[in-house]
Amino acid sequence: MRSLMLKLLKTVEQMSEQMSEGLVASSMITDDGIIDPRDTRNVIGFCLSIVCNSSIDGATEYGVFRL
Repeated sequence: MRSLMLKLLKTVEQMSEQMSEGLVASSMITDDGIIDPRDTRNVIGFCLSIVCNSSIDGATEYGVFRL
């Protein structure tokens, strides 16, 4: 019984480890995607530019929908 529990635990740990990799998470749409490390500064600068240059009013009729 104990060996079965240890085997099950090891299987669950392996599956959790595999599912936590970035490409797997992005392919399953459980995150917002992966930014190429070479483009990080450009993306952050672009996002800050958008936030600073326009007002954020939010939704008027519906909430924010996410997958």
